[in-house]
Amino acid sequence: MKLLEPIQMGGVQLKNRVVMPAMFVNLGLRSRRARAFYVERARGGVAAIIMVGTSVDLFFSDAAWGKPGGVAGFIDGLKQLTSDVQQAGSKIGIQLFHTSRFPSGTGLEDTRGDAVAPSAMDDIRYKGGKSGLPPYVPCRELTTTEVETIIGRFGAAARGVKEAGFDFLEMNAAHGHFASQFFSPLDNRRTDRFGGDIRDRMTFGLECVKTMRAATSPGFPIIYRIGGQDEVPGGVTLSDNVAFAVELQKAGVDAFNISVGSPDDPRRYFAGFLTPTSDRPEALLADWAAAFKQKVTAPVIVVGRIHAPEVAEQIISQGKTDLVAVGRQLLSDPHWTAKIASGKHDEIVRCLSCNTCMASVAAGDIRCSVNPILGKETEYIVAPTAKPKRVLVIGGGAAGMEAATVAALRGHDVTLWEKENSLGGQLKAASVPPHKKEIGMLNPTLQVLAQRAGDKS
Repeated sequence: MKLLEPIQMGGVQLKNRVVMPAMFVNLGLRSRRARAFYVERARGGVAAIIMVGTSVDLFFSDAAWGKPGGVAGFIDGLKQLTSDVQQAGSKIGIQLFHTSRFPSGTGLEDTRGDAVAPSAMDDIRYKGGKSGLPPYVPCRELTTTEVETIIGRFGAAARGVKEAGFDFLEMNAAHGHFASQFFSPLDNRRTDRFGGDIRDRMTFGLECVKTMRAATSPGFPIIYRIGGQDEVPGGVTLSDNVAFAVELQKAGVDAFNISVGSPDDPRRYFAGFLTPTSDRPEALLADWAAAFKQKVTAPVIVVGRIHAPEVAEQIISQGKTDLVAVGRQLLSDPHWTAKIASGKHDEIVRCLSCNTCMASVAAGDIRCSVNPILGKETEYIVAPTAKPKRVLVIGGGAAGMEAATVAALRGHDVTLWEKENSLGGQLKAASVPPHKKEIGMLNPTLQVLAQRAGDKS
């Protein structure tokens, strides 16, 4: 499979074409839970892990921590995480960004006073609009000196990333965030060298990349996360972003991670593009990635509801992308890649695209409808018991099959009783409505896992 073939990204060779994208999972960056979470995905065979988007300030400014020695402590803590992940078999990087009016509405991460943006704005596109979200904070326009300072901060942060032991870094310039606003004709109405025609609007991104390249080394990979196109009338088009990518590669970018641009309606945008629900097609951004592939020689990564191994293989084999970014699917089954490599496709626990993970993170923790261990890898360890027992599980629905599987994996002698002539319980009815086919796929997977666990016990 091409999905499992190695690929070169800058000075780093990746063992396969599977990347875990940056996702906010509410576990922190250096905690024991965070290390266990990322290590489990590394053990699962993923070639590269991109840690959650992180403010550039945290890598060089003690003021951002509010205490002396904050940066040194932060970097020392990250060294343990990067070492653990690397020993588990994966390369690891981190995403750098400055936040902005979207989605938090708080201005730059290091701004304790005014909220700022490339150009002054009050977010009239969202205020009182159909999204139903609260109005964002009005932003003042950055001065030229402030913009130049921010570019320098990306360089300083890149130096800190390398010091922390990361194998690469990613700059987030998608999703309507700060960096992407500089390229938007709607958000950037500046009259200095950072604004103007399409070439001038590239200046901020290009100078950030050049500064980060100078601060690291020629072989240290820089990924640029770029939107395929905006969902805003009059925004950045696909051809605009492809032209930008050509110039970014000349400036030193080693790979492009294709996502989405600015939203028209944030609420619809999340369910439709950022964390697409089950009514959306798999690999929905692959054609956008293909447009980049035609113009750049650096590896292209694409994200967007890539759950089925055959879909990932198809878009790589067709030349639409070089790598796939698999996010929520690695939450539901961290061993997705390893199961593909071992030919155990029928053991993959499919992501339901239900977004329980996203809703739970917003509520303060992370949960998954099909993976009870998510975020609790240090607490729920399935290990052989010292006292095997005979266990009877009554009911062959999802809970019964999962209970039987775990008990068998622990070494118990398990019997599963079900009054119907087939297993699945409520999963069978739940898979009938439109856009619920993933629930139907869960039933045979749970049966396979239960049967094989029983065979091993």
